[in-house]
Amino acid sequence: MRVFWRFLQLYLLLFFVCLAESLYAAPKYYFKQISLENGLSQSSVKCVLVDERGVMWIGTRFGLNRFDREKITVYQEERENLHSLPYNDIVFLEEDAEGNIWVGTSRGLACFERDTQKFMRQEIDGQPLVAACSLLMPEGIYFLGKQGVFCYSYAEKKMIRCKFKESPFEFSPNYVYLYDEKERKVILSFLEKGLWWYSLDTGDMERVSFIPKGNIPSMYIDSFKRIWVAIYNKGVFCYDREGRLQEHLETPKRLTHNIVQDMCEKDGELWLATDGGGINIYNYKNKHLKSAVMTVTNIPMMNPEIVTGISMMLLFVFAAGIVNKSNALNFWSLLIAHITFSLPYVVLNVLPKLKQFDINVYEAAVDLGCKPVKAFFKVVLPNITTGIITGLVMSFTLSLDDFIISYFTNGPSFQTLPIYIFSLTKKRVKPDMYALSTLMFLVVLVLLILMNIAQSKAEKRKGEGR
Repeated sequence: MRVFWRFLQLYLLLFFVCLAESLYAAPKYYFKQISLENGLSQSSVKCVLVDERGVMWIGTRFGLNRFDREKITVYQEERENLHSLPYNDIVFLEEDAEGNIWVGTSRGLACFERDTQKFMRQEIDGQPLVAACSLLMPEGIYFLGKQGVFCYSYAEKKMIRCKFKESPFEFSPNYVYLYDEKERKVILSFLEKGLWWYSLDTGDMERVSFIPKGNIPSMYIDSFKRIWVAIYNKGVFCYDREGRLQEHLETPKRLTHNIVQDMCEKDGELWLATDGGGINIYNYKNKHLKSAVMTVTNIPMMNPEIVTGISMMLLFVFAAGIVNKSNALNFWSLLIAHITFSLPYVVLNVLPKLKQFDINVYEAAVDLGCKPVKAFFKVVLPNITTGIITGLVMSFTLSLDDFIISYFTNGPSFQTLPIYIFSLTKKRVKPDMYALSTLMFLVVLVLLILMNIAQSKAEKRKGEGR
């Protein structure tokens, strides 16, 4: 009974490890649709911005929408009103450091003043300033378009023309990102002309040579300063700072569609909006970490038992020496060792069940008001119970049968069944050993009989069903 209760403690620990992993892996996303029925000016959304106050700004092909909790306010061009939108086709949205909302349209740029609820149209040389994209910097906000590069200075409270050398083609970038803060170098993306470097101080432009030729519908710079480039109908390419190719995402294995319209980063994951293939979420940040964790987890299965046993013993002796403990090997050292070599088998049994589980059912339970922990026990746990039971049986069998690892990691105050049997063989065979062997034989025999009966009944039911 003592061995059984010790094993139960072991398995409960393994179970809660798997429980924590499943709760961590379960996404906690909530989706709500905002459509024409809710007051949206048009269903074709081109850009979205969430400002510092939590207000959502939605730019469409037919006006700007302000979504504040449950209310939508629509802003559109009014020809007789000079303080309305310059045009209804919204190109980009940006919030500066002073809380102003900048709205770029296909026919002009405007700054929305919250106090007056007016759109202040921007002009250069008496003509409307048309910008294709924007870039936030400490000194101000930069706007780039056919007329060149301009900066709204926070200090001077006005628009300033920046240094800009003549472009070899129409200067209308669709994306701009700061790449080198020290050298004040940015990277520009053009739909048909590839990627270019641009210096904010000198105005020089230079083509990015390592990017393959082709139309570029979208581009992104992640938190590691890696360049993600979407090539039309060729998927997404990822390059490091030296121009070396790191990743290539394409159909059918890694993308649902090869045309990617937009990209953004959230919690170590890259969200890719495809043209007809929905949203693809690629966890590039934890990819190598997960691979390393799985490799470390699988080491006990690949290593010989004697290597694992001696390694664990040396580890425990070394750790006891650091904390000045004389008794390095005891029940806890044995427990940790058994967890180490049993955990891979539990993971291999539980993980496939988690992958087969439809996560939409869990999300539906959470959306209906169920707490995540309760949703796990009511929804997820019943679907992975078979994997847990299989892991229980396998880990129990491994722990019961193990001798080598237990021999090197157990202490004088505690011993497992195999070690106890081994100790009996060193002496004259006692009746205890006969009794123990008989009990083990009977348990195995009963289990085999029950398995055969269950199998025969199942085959009989199948025959009757036919």
